[in-house]
Amino acid sequence: MTGPTASERALAQLLAAFGAGALTRAEVDRMDLPEGVTAAVAWRMGAVLRYARHVDLPFGQTLPDGASRSWFFHTQRLDALLQSCLMTGTNNPHVTTTLQLPEGRHVRTDLLMRDCRAALSDMGARVAPDRFARVVLEVDAPATDAERLALRAFGLMDAAHVRDEPAVTADAALAWHDELLAPADARHGDREASRAAIQAILAGTATMNVFVRAVVCQLACMEARPFATGNALVGSLLATRVLREGGMAFMAWLPLLDFLVRWRRGEPTAPAYQPRRAPEACVVPTGGTLDWTGFLEEALRFCADEAWWLSNKLTRMARRRARLTRLFQGDAAHNERQPETLVEAYVHDDAEFTFAGMARRHGVAYSTAHDDLAALADEGFLTTRKVGRALFFVAVPDAQARIRAWLRAVDPRAYDACFDADGRLVGVRVIPWDEARATRPATTISDVSECVHAALPRVARDRQLVIEKGRRHQAAEGTDDACDDATTPTA
Repeated sequence: MTGPTASERALAQLLAAFGAGALTRAEVDRMDLPEGVTAAVAWRMGAVLRYARHVDLPFGQTLPDGASRSWFFHTQRLDALLQSCLMTGTNNPHVTTTLQLPEGRHVRTDLLMRDCRAALSDMGARVAPDRFARVVLEVDAPATDAERLALRAFGLMDAAHVRDEPAVTADAALAWHDELLAPADARHGDREASRAAIQAILAGTATMNVFVRAVVCQLACMEARPFATGNALVGSLLATRVLREGGMAFMAWLPLLDFLVRWRRGEPTAPAYQPRRAPEACVVPTGGTLDWTGFLEEALRFCADEAWWLSNKLTRMARRRARLTRLFQGDAAHNERQPETLVEAYVHDDAEFTFAGMARRHGVAYSTAHDDLAALADEGFLTTRKVGRALFFVAVPDAQARIRAWLRAVDPRAYDACFDADGRLVGVRVIPWDEARATRPATTISDVSECVHAALPRVARDRQLVIEKGRRHQAAEGTDDACDDATTPTA
């Protein structure tokens, strides 16, 4: 029995390499290829391998045979990221509970504002950061068209996380767009053309994994632009509803739109995530088509890393609240209502308290609530802030240090069991995502030879299709990336 040829050995190596993750041409240049197989030939062999198992993306130019010019390939790296998103998104009942608490609502608001600012940026609307926060939180009334647009956009994003929102349909997307651009005379574009574009996006992603579908819906709206304006926001709403309908409500809070807008503009992204590659390096032209595998990997890696970071943050909040509540059980100097206020002031430093809110929450008289908050202010834990005629109590800048000092004095032994000398919780270690990922076993192809010989017939059949597509687009667009018989080996 004769051994494999040089082309078959190169094919085996490329199948393993391209199956593990998206490769750039520079990475192919660094591969140890068999004698007689050049990097250019290997690159085209890899392109044929990838396209033989590609998935069409519902945007961009359509090829004559009905396939999309944009596509991606399910690499092992992509599948590993999907598993990470699934693990983080489904095993977080305590995290989901924390999102409903006051400090969790603060986190949710911050995430929504990040995506809302990105949506406004995509529409060319400009609102000063201090005004933006005050307007969307309804502290101040909107005074300009951009501020009114910001308020409507934020309201739409907030409502998208409510369970009784409509299903993911083209009609729902049109309704969101109409509400965003109210009044009616501000609407733009052909509604039927927009409806058809959204239906094509939803139909083209119907069989995809829920996480891939959410990212692709967001990306497709930004690429295909079914509306004259507001496409990024509609894409964000579609992605949110896709994740919620898929049972991934926690992952729906991730600011994917903010990441994509910043990353594609070359701006700093989330502090918990640093992109591995530039966006232009993630979309690879091959044979007159565009391979978006690297782009999807980068977006899903952001989702996995951001979800890991957010999950750890909310877990720390939940543990901190539970430990503080236990420590205050030995506090005899305060009534049963005041420790809860101090816990809220500790776990999120911009919490606001009012007499009416205190009275309503605890079912006490207004005068009792006044006495409770005034006493905490006299003790140095809270200070007052006036907005118009409303009086708010907020934590002082060093509230956490003051509260820890008070708890240490109340019960030193219990305090030392919960906090270290620097004021950090004892026994709560946040494992960085890179470290956790490094401990996972690497995914490999168990029998490369078997995979190669199974793929050879399909590769040979699809090779000619890729060559013909490359020739057509080379003639139409003058591209330098088309495959030809002289450089594409026969499988």
